[in-house]
Amino acid sequence: MTTTPQINWSNLAPPYIDYDYFADRDKYPFSGSGAFNLTDAWWMSEISALVYFNKAKVSKIITDTKLKLIKTLYGKTAECFVFQLEKNIIIAFRGSELSGIKENRLKNIISDWATNFKFRLTPLSCDNVRIKVHRGFKTALDEIWHDLNNFIIEKQNSNLKIWFTGHSQGAALATLAAFYNGYADGVYNFGSPRVGNSEFANSFAKLPCYRLENQNDCVCHLPFFKKYWHVTQGYHLTCDSIKKTNDSKDRFDLEKIIESVKKGNNTVPSLLSDHIPINYSYKIKKLITKNS
Repeated sequence: MTTTPQINWSNLAPPYIDYDYFADRDKYPFSGSGAFNLTDAWWMSEISALVYFNKAKVSKIITDTKLKLIKTLYGKTAECFVFQLEKNIIIAFRGSELSGIKENRLKNIISDWATNFKFRLTPLSCDNVRIKVHRGFKTALDEIWHDLNNFIIEKQNSNLKIWFTGHSQGAALATLAAFYNGYADGVYNFGSPRVGNSEFANSFAKLPCYRLENQNDCVCHLPFFKKYWHVTQGYHLTCDSIKKTNDSKDRFDLEKIIESVKKGNNTVPSLLSDHIPINYSYKIKKLITKNS
């Protein structure tokens, strides 16, 4: 079984060079089932972690798998990797940069994240001004949506299943992309912030979306503002269980988070370590082996 590297301040940010991606892939193949299942969640979490690498490294890592990298799209702030896995098209969005994280900057990191999410909600379109989403996420997706949309239309006409996935900001973009498309065979998101208002969340409910949150991952509680809602129920991961949770309006207290971090403690706090993508993979894989 794959084990996660010891996480410290020097290797907290992805990508993870020493991690063994898709270990036991032959033992736990991707099913392509529309219903939630842990095996497909594990594949998606591995892919979401993988796309923090550049195109060349991604292509090298998947050489011995059934995954094929068939398209990449780059905007100013958005990156998208498209894979084919047998009869499945998997559209994965890269999460935000986390380089430069240092122990003595923890308070700044949390404050920066809070600041980054202080974008006003903006109408999704002129046709329905009540549905509003995070302006930054919408701007990022719009950079690449025209080309991605044309690609999706072509593949949907080929009777291939369409999946969306991502981690952190990548999860937010995957959510928006699925909504833009109006159809998905499945959306698997990891450590996703809230994307839009309650009208957006209600309109999104028709799509099969599985939003996983790892224990104390603080990004799942961003933005802090009451006008932001999560889409669908979440799946809350702990060390030995997974359960549904309806946390659309749960809020973290920023000051309490900051105060909870002890000065001089070299350990990475769980509110950060629980956000890293390979910890999602590790816990999901642990549950798979436990149940098999």
